[in-house]
Amino acid sequence: MAASVDKTGLSSIPLIVGVNASNAAYQARSDARMKAAEEEDLQATYRKYGMKPDGTPSGRPGPGSGPAN
Repeated sequence: MAASVDKTGLSSIPLIVGVNASNAAYQARSDARMKAAEEEDLQATYRKYGMKPDGTPSGRPGPGSGPAN
């Protein structure tokens, strides 16, 4: 039955359930992409400043470090 004909509004319930499910799936995908991008950015920062992947110093001089005199 079309929603425009249904006076009770019950025909719109399956549509709402479907929209909620697709919205939750979209949010989960977006969250996973965001977390992957954050981790990639963090690892790029570690590489830039000469750090180990866990964020600890590697002992190598970073960019802009002068020679040790």
